[in-house]
Amino acid sequence: MADISLDAQKAREEIFKNVDGKRSRKQVIRLSVEGLLGKDELKDKSPSSKYNNVCSMLGGVLDALIRDGYMRQDAENATLFLCEIEDARDEAPAELEAEKSEDDSVDRRASSDKNTKSANKQRTQKNKAQTGEKAEKEGKPSATSRQSEGVSEKADAKPATVEAKPSKGSREEGKTGKGNKPTKGKAEQTSTKVTPPAAPAKDTPKEDKKPSKRTSEKAVKAKALELANEDAEIERIILDSVKKEKHTRREILTIVEGGKSADKDEAKRLRTRAGQLLSNLKEAGKILFDKKSGAYSLPPKKNEELIHTLSGEEFNIHTQRMLYEWYKKFGILKDLKSENTDSSGDNGVDCYIKGTDGMGFKEYIIIQSKHRDAGNVISLKDVREFIGIVAYHLFGEQKSGKAERPTKFIYSTNSKLTKEAQRYMSALPFGHMLLILDGDEWLKKARECGYNI
Repeated sequence: MADISLDAQKAREEIFKNVDGKRSRKQVIRLSVEGLLGKDELKDKSPSSKYNNVCSMLGGVLDALIRDGYMRQDAENATLFLCEIEDARDEAPAELEAEKSEDDSVDRRASSDKNTKSANKQRTQKNKAQTGEKAEKEGKPSATSRQSEGVSEKADAKPATVEAKPSKGSREEGKTGKGNKPTKGKAEQTSTKVTPPAAPAKDTPKEDKKPSKRTSEKAVKAKALELANEDAEIERIILDSVKKEKHTRREILTIVEGGKSADKDEAKRLRTRAGQLLSNLKEAGKILFDKKSGAYSLPPKKNEELIHTLSGEEFNIHTQRMLYEWYKKFGILKDLKSENTDSSGDNGVDCYIKGTDGMGFKEYIIIQSKHRDAGNVISLKDVREFIGIVAYHLFGEQKSGKAERPTKFIYSTNSKLTKEAQRYMSALPFGHMLLILDGDEWLKKARECGYNI
């Protein structure tokens, strides 16, 4: 189980370190960020994208730990506590028991043989008891009664005592001046009975010293962290197994076990925990279960994930389709017409939308789309290029047959603008004609009109 994401593992370590039953979720995340990035990152009033990404990752890891039963959040003061995990891990939930495979023929056969042997043993004991009762009625002692009588006789027999006869020297020593009679103490000594030595007392195990509270707390956190890392690795294996094709529960548990564990108890524990995590992933919506086929699969990807995997041309096509669906749904424009411009002489226009508003005014909206890889932002240089295109279409000479000028401009991207670029756009005199559709706004519009990539 060593194939764990380093960032996620460090995040779990920081979270376990900072959860003490007194801190809230926000405090735990802040201290964990400080542990991962350092205090200098927290001094900046405008947090960087790295800070936001780490906070988001910590929140996700914390939610997973709460979901899997390692921690709980107090409803009144929102403080976080570590949970008692030993019992929770050993017991399989009812759903797991219901969904367990029933075709383990080896276990069933072993159980059947065991039951048969037990029944035969009980039958033999019953026959012996009946034989003993019959012999007692006839006045003959049975073998069983004879054995029991022999045992009782031995038990009732008193241990042999040995009278210690005084020797000649001892008799002389026992004489006194008054009648030469032995003293009372000497008489008791001569008549003392010698009994067999008593059995030695059983060694009682020494009580272990109770560990200090601090040591116990550290041990609990270390154990919880170890199990949480194991759970994270099992979850990764489960999600990877259903990424390419569907699998049944039994197939997934076999993949998790991997056939590496020779110990039956360890293999059973691993399968039980994998079944619990599979149920948790299903409840969290991270994995889907098809009742007809009995197989698990990943849910379809959402726009938030797919938008960053598109090529520039694909993003342009989806932008044109999404905006067309948005205008169509809300009825802002009538007689809608939308098209992508594939020609190289489009003067920076990737697509356009035309229509007529409720008052009869014609709208001609041109759109430029820019797709960026994750982490890359739209700079001031990119925005200035777009403004050059806007100025050309507003004030430049138009070719014959294209006297119609645009009324609005949309700059669409899956990324974000730098603060410098945003200030530049807001200071333009014709800014009311411009709309920046960054990644968040793009996804918002797609949700509003129900568009899926």
